[in-house]
Amino acid sequence: MGGLVVAIIGGAMAVFMAGIGSSIGVGLAGQAANGV
Repeated sequence: MGGLVVAIIGGAMAVFMAGIGSSIGVGLAGQAANGV
């Protein structure tokens, strides 16, 4: 695979993982606020 392809895939994965991390963080904060 070319370096450009690897860079594109890496960037997409970074954005994807960041989205998952933020949604999990918001979920945990919401549970803590609700006393769950």
